Amino acid sequence: MNIYLDTSGLVKLLVEEDGSETMVRVWDEADFIFAGVLVYPEARAALAAGERGRRLSEAEHHRAKRILARRWDEIQVVQLDGPLAVQAGDLSERYGLRAYDAVHLACALALAGTGAVLATWDRELHQAARWAGLSVIPAAI
Repeated sequence: MNIYLDTSGLVKLLVEEDGSETMVRVWDEADFIFAGVLVYPEARAALAAGERGRRLSEAEHHRAKRILARRWDEIQVVQLDGPLAVQAGDLSERYGLRAYDAVHLACALALAGTGAVLATWDRELHQAARWAGLSVIPAAI
């Protein structure tokens, strides 16, 4: 099974939260893991916000960054090019997605021929992906 991770899926591998157990299992069972290039800065921003908001301690933040560095080396990175950006714009309009979510959906759709499944815990992206015909993990949120 091939997996495309959005940031909500990746963060579940970095810090313990609802869905982390599922995401670890999915990661372990996957043949290939894909993610858009924007996942890295989004994840770093989420971790920093977690520390600023006191949801993560400084030690937890640093531990999560170390895990991210290791995981990042195992991810097949999908680059954002011109045609993918245009598709993301179209998807944003069609499904009412935020820009980053539209980019994630465009990247996942570009991998549809590989049988990639989108792993996301973002409600809007989850729903849009299903409408677009993608398989999504988890099945429902």
